[in-house]
Amino acid sequence: MNQHRPARIRGVTGFELLLCLGIVMLVLLLASPQLGPIIAQHQIRAAAAHLKGDLAHARSIAIGRITRTTVCAGNPREGCNDAPWHSGWISFFDADGDRQRSENEELLRTHEGIGHLSIIGSRHRTRLSFFPSGTAPGSNARFTFCAPAQAAAAHQFRLSVSGRIRTSSNSEFDHDVCRA
Repeated sequence: MNQHRPARIRGVTGFELLLCLGIVMLVLLLASPQLGPIIAQHQIRAAAAHLKGDLAHARSIAIGRITRTTVCAGNPREGCNDAPWHSGWISFFDADGDRQRSENEELLRTHEGIGHLSIIGSRHRTRLSFFPSGTAPGSNARFTFCAPAQAAAAHQFRLSVSGRIRTSSNSEFDHDVCRA
């Protein structure tokens, strides 16, 4: 009769596990400085996409519903408060055209603050209104997105008076804006 010996099962010792974890931690520690700019760039692009999306949404609503809409730095409680854009923004139907949300004006979208980033907007374009034609009268508005100590990751886009949004290339704007 032929007896089979059971296969030897070998596990991982505690020492081997600690050694492996130590190597993984060392690699992560060495890689973390290189991850900073990548993470900052991702956060900046995401924040820019949110604001671009809310501006495009407000414009399309103004055209589709043939009514004026406004996007401004602020919050649902206080309305437009001329705070920095990274404090948050709202968009709403602006039935009376005063570029300030009244209680009877429907809120379209809100975006809470982005505390770790700076959004530097055009000084005189803190409240952006879209007319039923899709235009945003006034002057072009510029938005620069910055992360602390990561000026190279900055992102900028412009809103023209025609209501169109155009992303600026890295060579088109001064990254020193973010160092100030």
